[in-house]
Amino acid sequence: MEKKRRFRSRFAAAILAMIFAVGMIAAGPAVRAEAAVKKPANCRFVQWMNTQYTKCQIKWDPVSGIDGYETSWSWTDGKHQKIQSWKAPANGIYMKVPNNRVSLFKVRAYKKSGTTKTYSEWSNTVFITPSPTLITWKWSYKNGVPNENFTWNRVIGTSGYRIYLSMDRKKWVLAKTINKSTLLKATITKYNGKNMKQGKKDEYKYYFRIISLRKVNGKMVEAPKYSATWCPGYFYFTK
Repeated sequence: MEKKRRFRSRFAAAILAMIFAVGMIAAGPAVRAEAAVKKPANCRFVQWMNTQYTKCQIKWDPVSGIDGYETSWSWTDGKHQKIQSWKAPANGIYMKVPNNRVSLFKVRAYKKSGTTKTYSEWSNTVFITPSPTLITWKWSYKNGVPNENFTWNRVIGTSGYRIYLSMDRKKWVLAKTINKSTLLKATITKYNGKNMKQGKKDEYKYYFRIISLRKVNGKMVEAPKYSATWCPGYFYFTK
């Protein structure tokens, strides 16, 4: 009888030990969740670094108590993904990007424990949208009225383009909107609702720029410009 009691006691102790072990295993993820790495907030496009739209600056809000960040860049379809690691306290980078397509960027933080890295969730996704750079322009006359003919390269992933004109590079007037990514030419016949002026030599200069558009939540959003005054060229009409 004594042997049976000892056996039951040992069996009960073994069962309790198993339950305790299972409880510890189940508690593991909860402990890790409490120590989860905070994801970077407000990932954002800051500026273009050159007029060819091949280099840009991206920043995000810093995360404290981490060892570094991992960034992801890719085409909009996820192809050609490039993963890079950066040591803290970096909270922004300069990216080299192709200037003929829209691309995507996101970032996540990580902590190290020995050789193991614990990652946060990915940040919000940033769209990097260049504007056309291979632009040609040529004047012509139609029924005696001067007009300017433009062609440009396609930027894959855009939804269209806008052409702006200015006579002082401060005030810009919308001359034409193209709501199609593959339509790569346009003729401008007016400036601010009036026929363009003719003068001696370059008496009346018309500066221009072409900005890419991307549809966001049903609305057309313009791509970031290199600067408020920069433009790829100008034209004029002589008498």
